[in-house]
Amino acid sequence: MATKDVPEETLRDLLTMAKALTKICRAAQHHIFYTDVLMANGRHQEALEHLQEAFGHCPAEDTARARLAVLQLQGRNVAGAAAPLSALARRDEKDLAFLLNFVDTKKQQHLAQAAAQEGKVLMKGHEHQQALGYHSLAVLASRANPRYLRHRAACLMRLKKYEKALKDMEKVIQGHGCNSPKTQAGDHCCQGFLLLALAREEAAVQHYMQALQLDEPLALGTITECPGRESLTQTFHRIAQYNFEKQRYEEAWKITDYGLKIDKSSELQKLKARLKREASSCSIH
Repeated sequence: MATKDVPEETLRDLLTMAKALTKICRAAQHHIFYTDVLMANGRHQEALEHLQEAFGHCPAEDTARARLAVLQLQGRNVAGAAAPLSALARRDEKDLAFLLNFVDTKKQQHLAQAAAQEGKVLMKGHEHQQALGYHSLAVLASRANPRYLRHRAACLMRLKKYEKALKDMEKVIQGHGCNSPKTQAGDHCCQGFLLLALAREEAAVQHYMQALQLDEPLALGTITECPGRESLTQTFHRIAQYNFEKQRYEEAWKITDYGLKIDKSSELQKLKARLKREASSCSIH
């Protein structure tokens, strides 16, 4: 609960202040604040009544609709609450994270599942912007479950929001501990693709090499679909060539070797021959 560490006296003072604000000025944010404090005090029925009195039974504002959904979660279909909460997710994730503190863990799990399912349906219909709200709700309600982070990253990729997708995949990869090599390889391929989209080729190559090491057949299949074997091999050649020119022969050899697993590129084969000739004094293979 968001208020577990807040002294009772402080909550009472906040309630008095919030109620006074609604009398002094009937601005929407004051009614939202009063509703939040009522919820924090555990007075959910009063919060519901005040919210409906201030905004009506079908509020137009996302912030009010989201609070109505949270207050009605006890007696309504969880899937029904997902729509207004996903709208708030698109607009203000911090406010949504705050509101979810008033929802018990079990309901948050159900909410995450319902939101993820709706997000998938919207993705199939190419409604990616709307789907993003549902996937963000799933991420927040599940406390950043890797499965839902992957879904949101995929949606962000479709929207070409590569930096944000990259952050989600970084969190996924950081928690790789108990995932299968196949799953990890897929995640590294996804990260590699995002880095390519952001013109960060050196880092992308490292992730693709990691994927090939974890599960070569899966990695090759993923690469074939996107970005394509020929295209990625050219990237490997550029990065291997750069390392060669910097006399980082061992790294150049490693990148060349992995690049040749993707495609028997003539450029990479020539570079490998040069590495053998010009760095024969180094133990690079």
